[in-house]
Amino acid sequence: MSSTFIHFQTLRERVISHPNTPVFKIPKHGTSWEDPEWMDISYTQFNADIERLARYWYVALGSYSIPLKSVVGVWLRGFCYADAVTMYAISRAGYIPQLFGFELPNTQIILTLLASSSGKAVIHHPAKATLLAQSGTPLPCLPSVDYNNIPDNSQLSDIQLPPLPFADDEDYAFIYLSSGSVSGMPKVVPTTNKWLSTIQHKSTPALAIGYEEYKARDMGQDIYIWTESFSHSMQICRINRIIQFSSILRQHLQFARRNSPELVELMRNMRQVTYAGMPLGTELEAWANEIGIPLTNQYGCTECGQLMSSTLKSSYLELLPNVHAEFIPIRTTPSDPTQPDMGYGSLLELHILPTSPDLPIPAFRSSTGGWLSGDLFEAVSPGKYIFRGRDDDWIKSFWSEKLNTKAIENEVYGVCGVDLVANCVVVGDGRPWPMLFVELKSGVIHLESESDTKITSTMTTLQKLKEEIIQRLENFNSLRYLHERVQDPRMVYIVLPPRKLPRTAVKGNIRRRGVEHEFAQEIEAMYASMPVNEVFGECVAGEDAVSKVDPDQTLVKATISSQINLSTCSLNTTSTQTIVSPSASLSPSESTSTTPQSPVTPSETELDLITQYEEPFSSQSITANNIEIQPVTKE
Repeated sequence: MSSTFIHFQTLRERVISHPNTPVFKIPKHGTSWEDPEWMDISYTQFNADIERLARYWYVALGSYSIPLKSVVGVWLRGFCYADAVTMYAISRAGYIPQLFGFELPNTQIILTLLASSSGKAVIHHPAKATLLAQSGTPLPCLPSVDYNNIPDNSQLSDIQLPPLPFADDEDYAFIYLSSGSVSGMPKVVPTTNKWLSTIQHKSTPALAIGYEEYKARDMGQDIYIWTESFSHSMQICRINRIIQFSSILRQHLQFARRNSPELVELMRNMRQVTYAGMPLGTELEAWANEIGIPLTNQYGCTECGQLMSSTLKSSYLELLPNVHAEFIPIRTTPSDPTQPDMGYGSLLELHILPTSPDLPIPAFRSSTGGWLSGDLFEAVSPGKYIFRGRDDDWIKSFWSEKLNTKAIENEVYGVCGVDLVANCVVVGDGRPWPMLFVELKSGVIHLESESDTKITSTMTTLQKLKEEIIQRLENFNSLRYLHERVQDPRMVYIVLPPRKLPRTAVKGNIRRRGVEHEFAQEIEAMYASMPVNEVFGECVAGEDAVSKVDPDQTLVKATISSQINLSTCSLNTTSTQTIVSPSASLSPSESTSTTPQSPVTPSETELDLITQYEEPFSSQSITANNIEIQPVTKE
């Protein structure tokens, strides 16, 4: 039995051992974007902010007679110091936060997922108040409160919080979500106290890379970026470690390579530049290694956290210490001599053994007591591996989020299978959104010859057929993450005779990889024709955009002597870092997007912005986006 939850135990130890060490630096209100003045938040201050806000939530939730250790939904952006304080404070008040991604499109999803965890209340960003009020939920829905502006704060000073809660190894600390839907909903992923402790200890070797190689440079504290301006942070905030999605880091590397020798030099002087989620790309990775950027790769998952890492001396992935796992050989497809060679050797599926301390909760385990990841690897030498994607019905999007292709295909058959669609397949591995290929049912269109594509049916154009398919998917899409939706007619490709979807020779199954190979030109043309902002609309650029900084927020630089993972709120005591995040006051025009963009050549307008702000895209660290290096939600 632990004396308390590990995130509080670690914080308490830091307050005792390093009371005045800065854990965050945040800009003072009213200072300019170009030359902000920073204020330190020490461990002592961070703990005091948590305690003060915890008193408020202890009283507020208690006024609804919500028992301690109940689950409370938390629907915030998660990108600022104030959100970190809120998540810790709710936990310190004696409750279990269930963290929801701000971009979830449907309030009913939030309430359904919360009900599955027996949640008793929702603490939400003020922008979500109207949606929750319109939902008719009987649950208390309370707007989040700024730690610096707590209502009736003077009356709370006499409130005594309960003692730090005792916690067994299997007690839940936080609950978050996977990035892909299962059976129509994101998967609820509880984290236990033992699991948090394991993640903390695993992060030590994963984040220790680079100390020996770079200690001669006297780089001091580890300083990590969160969501601030990329090159600005390295120049002004002295960032020396970077952890990002590969899709985001790729664009910084490409921009630096094309346009900025200064940015290249800054990156060469990093202690460590780490990417995760998806492969970076062989050619770009080779270039970065050749010019001396200290590049490393990490692999992890929501259920088990970080599991593998490369080193500065080898780009191949290796299991982290104390991860108990095996690699099981699999057959990726039925025997098919006509199938083109996709360039893969013998593939292996990662299996986490029952003895591994980072095993997820029992509900996720296999009949053997272990956990099958569904992720495939190729062994290049003993103990060294290359990630090779997945071979089941799941693919990973450009954003490194999971997507269940079979769920989309089944829905298409359900709503279009009677009169329109004979066969379909979803592709889009490594893409911002999925693409649907369909073969139409006999009679939907009439071809006088195999080369005649003139349509004489009541639906007079292929465009109308595509629009009809999209319209029938509207209800399905409303319950899905944005990256899981086929929501635009341009996302649909109708295969007309004499072409057919490629199939296996034995069973006749449609080959997803074969479709991506055979229709490569059509796929590239489709994605090139659809800008991300146009597809995702207001969620990327609108008033309620995930990427938009609130008027009452500004960019935050955080210098921390431990790894803070906002998805688990756990602390790693072995390193010091800086994280950059929104938290005080910028106008919308000054805000920096936190949503990664499609990897396309910048337009003239984008290049003007690049010149103005020194970078094409904003940065997102794994800690701020619930990504899979530290265990996550927003998968």
